[in-house]
Amino acid sequence: GDLIVTCTSAHSRNHRAGILIGEGMKAEEAVKNVGTVDLFTQKEALNAYKSDFTDKFKKAGLSEKLSRSMVYLAGVFFFCVNMYWNIMSYYNEIALTYSPGRSMAEWIKENDLENSRILTTWSGDDTNIYSDASLVANAYFDKSVFYNMHDGLSYVTHIVPDKEETEQYYHDMYEKGRPDFIVTGGIAGTGFVCEKLGFEDVYNAKAFFKESERIFKDKSENTDIYVMCSGEKYKELYGREYEVSKY
Repeated sequence: GDLIVTCTSAHSRNHRAGILIGEGMKAEEAVKNVGTVDLFTQKEALNAYKSDFTDKFKKAGLSEKLSRSMVYLAGVFFFCVNMYWNIMSYYNEIALTYSPGRSMAEWIKENDLENSRILTTWSGDDTNIYSDASLVANAYFDKSVFYNMHDGLSYVTHIVPDKEETEQYYHDMYEKGRPDFIVTGGIAGTGFVCEKLGFEDVYNAKAFFKESERIFKDKSENTDIYVMCSGEKYKELYGREYEVSKY
């Protein structure tokens, strides 16, 4: 709380003193102008930090020289770890597709599908959580292009529905009728949607596909996106029959 007030509030003496120093006033004059403040130079703060750690090592029976060496080594270690994470994050951001949302939005626009019935899958029994790609894609439109998102919103509310609300959601989606396209993280995802909503699963044609990765530090998780439709809708869209891939 003290840190937040110091950084943001004009009611904080430390904050007001910092502003005055930043405007060119000498530190001693700023302290006199404002009153009592906690004023430390960078060197004093660093020495206090070192002392706090070295005192703990001394109590454990280690010499002051060894204690200081361990503090320096710990600092170098954590610095190297953070540099490694930063470098790998930058590399992955450049080398990998972070989200297929933009590509999916471009595909929707290119094929004039903004007014089509596009349904995006949800997570398990939480019908208010949707794929990252769908949320990113919505940023490229004036409104949500997915007709099943919570109250027509284009973002996630993080409001977890209870069992009754979930069943009502399934009923409402059924009443709205069969979707033209289903956005899912895998071809088999359409079966889950159709089972929950009571539709026959005829979505066996891959209308759009994009590989992507969710990046976290030096790791990445596959988050490919599929837009599935019926063979009939695929032919209407592309003017040819859908050919099932052979392996």
